[in-house]
Amino acid sequence: MKTRNRQTTKTASPNRRPTSARRTNAAGRELMAALEEIKAAERGKGPPLTVRQVAISEPGEYDPRKVKTLRQRVGVSQGVFARLMGVSPELVQAWEHGTRHPAPLARRMLDQISDDPAQFLSRLLHRRTITSPEPSAQTRTRRAG
Repeated sequence: MKTRNRQTTKTASPNRRPTSARRTNAAGRELMAALEEIKAAERGKGPPLTVRQVAISEPGEYDPRKVKTLRQRVGVSQGVFARLMGVSPELVQAWEHGTRHPAPLARRMLDQISDDPAQFLSRLLHRRTITSPEPSAQTRTRRAG
């Protein structure tokens, strides 16, 4: 007995969009629309595109002496400097001893601190005055015994 393999092909209904288009979320649709605009601009149709080039400088280099000098300019301990930077005190210590080097993101933050330490501190520190409560005017009485 022979069996035949039959392949069935489905033809898309003219009123239905392809499955992939139905499943695209809003961000995907926006991306696809932007790509269509680019294609239209390449063909000379649609609004002209503006292309900008931006030069981004590399973060500064920080050797152990420079890290320590900057921390001292800020006037804080390694622990406080670490809290300001969002890193561990051990990492700041390693930077200052030269066993580790600050990553590019940390160097960008060090650049910001170096530009204006006072402004950097003012953005991060929230000073508040804590007043101690007034001593109570309770008097102690002793019982005669």
